[in-house]
Order: sequence, then structure tokens, then C-alpha cells
Amino acid sequence: MILTKKERQFVMRADKKKFSTRLMAALMAGTLAAGMMGMNVSAAVVHSGNPITTIPVTKNVLTDGNTMAPNTTFEFEVAVADAGTFNDGNKDQVVYKGIAGGLTAETGAAFTPGGKGSAAETYTAEGSLKTDAAVFERPGVYHYTVTEKANNYEGVTTDTTSYDVYVYVYNRTDGLYVGNVVSAKNGDKADLIFNNDYGQDKNKDTTHDVVIKKVITGNQAVESDTFQLVVTVTGTAGEKYKVTLDNAEQNPLTSGEKATYTVTNNTEIHIYGLTEGDKVQAVEEANTQGYQATYTTGLSEGTLTISSDGSEATVTNTKNSTSPTGVILNYGPYILMIALAGSMAAFFFFKRNRKEA
Repeated sequence: MILTKKERQFVMRADKKKFSTRLMAALMAGTLAAGMMGMNVSAAVVHSGNPITTIPVTKNVLTDGNTMAPNTTFEFEVAVADAGTFNDGNKDQVVYKGIAGGLTAETGAAFTPGGKGSAAETYTAEGSLKTDAAVFERPGVYHYTVTEKANNYEGVTTDTTSYDVYVYVYNRTDGLYVGNVVSAKNGDKADLIFNNDYGQDKNKDTTHDVVIKKVITGNQAVESDTFQLVVTVTGTAGEKYKVTLDNAEQNPLTSGEKATYTVTNNTEIHIYGLTEGDKVQAVEEANTQGYQATYTTGLSEGTLTISSDGSEATVTNTKNSTSPTGVILNYGPYILMIALAGSMAAFFFFKRNRKEA
């Protein structure tokens, strides 16, 4: 069959319209899939046709920017919560009391202090929760609460936020599965995020710093002389502390380990991220230059116990000399003889003058 020119143009327009329709449908499907993937990684709303087994929990530790990350793992607690209703943004959902084991804490958020230059204002780590569809006997929405376990790490404030978590259990031919999880804070959808203060809030003052200063003094002292100062911080095991030497950052100090610094007059060693009860020890290695070392301004036998911010300690090296008295004593008898001879000469001089008069 041979088509006329007008008929061929009509067929071409129809094919283009059909192609455009198919393209639009494909784009819409792709957009919807991408949106579903995005929801999969959100703790606030996780939804897909596949079973959901893991829920992320974010932990932030907030510092003053000079404190190293804590050496600890933060754990989470899941508890069964009461039945009721929950508005998921579309409608009120009937909520069942949670079933033990349906939602549990899986992993904690682990932090490890880094090396030189790693101090930051915020450290972030992730823990996780896990679901177990096998414990449910019927589909529905089940209610749990998630909180942070109290952590007694010195200087860290526990986040007391409690999240409501709703686990959506669905039915399909091969059995029940968890297909949606919604978390809420004070009734509003929110990701599972816990924030712990570790010195950022100046009103709480949970972390401290200390300055160790070297002073050289005395009438025979040379201010450019150098000394070796051994510093040790004793705090939580594995903890690290940022250190600067005259504002130049050094390798971090590790709790219980010694570090040696070369210091001279007015040198300042600044240690950050200390907490109440930490002990700082500064001991000077023996010198052969005749200086006497003394530990003052907060240091008792070279050890300072931290109790507040801005602590200071001073290590003073003194070298003095006194005027020599041995020379005068050695010539004492001769000076006495000269003085006696002078006195006798004066006596005879005055006696002679009186006779002549």
C-alpha cells in the first residue's frame, strides 16, 4: 500500500506523540523510584516494597573546636511503647503497642580520637537499629521509643531526647515484613539524631584548657637557655588532647603517655580538651647549667589537678650568684696591720707636735 504525502505526515505526527507519551511515563517512573530510594535512607520515613531491616541513628558530638574526639561508643535503647494513634501526614493511624524484639538496638556510634590537626567542632558517627518481622503476628503499625543510653564519659553531656518510632508491618504472600518506619520528635517527623555537648556550650564549661609557662630568672640567668620539660596528662584511658607550643600545633598528647618539649624563657605549652579531675604533670629534666627549678602557680610537686577553664602553671628556672667574701677575709690580717701602723704613726705625730708647742 502506497501512502500519499499527507497520509505519511499524519503517521509521523502520531508516532512522535506516542514516543513523547512513553518518554514522559518513563521519566515519571524514574522520578518516583528515585524518591522512594531517597526515603529509604531517611530515619524519619523509610518506605519501599522491600523489607526494611536496618534503621540508621546519627550521633553528633559538639566541641569548642580544640577538643579531640572522645574515645568511646554511644549506645541506644529501644523500649516498647503504648498503643494509640499517630498522624503520619496523611491520616491518623491506629497504633498497636510494640512487640518485644520487633525493634532493637543493633550497633552503637563509635568515636576514636585522631591525630594532629584533627580537632573539630563537630564529630559524627552512626549507630543502627534493626527490625525483626518474625515476632509480629499480624500487620499493623507498632509503637516504640528510642533514647540514648547514659554515657558517663567525663565532660560529655547526654542527649535526653526521646523519639517515637512507628514500625509498619505489612502482609504479602510469603508472610509479614517491615516495609515502613517513621520516627517523630514531639509529634513531628524527625530523623533519629542525638547531639552531645562536649565543651561547645560555654555555659556548661565541661572541657578545660591549661597553659604551662616557662620563666628564666636570676642575675646569672641567660634567657635564651633551653630546657627539656616532660609533660604527662592522666585522664580517661585512650583519650587524646590537642597541644600547642607557642601557638604551633604539636602531636596530640595521649592520656598516661609522656611527651618532651624544648622550652625557653616565656615559652607556653597549651593543652586543650581536659575535663575536671584530669591531672597534668610537668617535670623538668636535670640541667647542667646550675639552674634551680621550682613549680609554682597551681603546681604541687609538678602536678596540677584540673578543676576549671583557663588554668595556668609556671615552671621557673633561677640562677643567681652572691658577691665573693673569701678575698676580703684572706687579706683581713694585712689590712688590720696597716690600720694599726697608721694609728701608731698618728699617735707619735700628735705627741711630737705637743712637745714642740
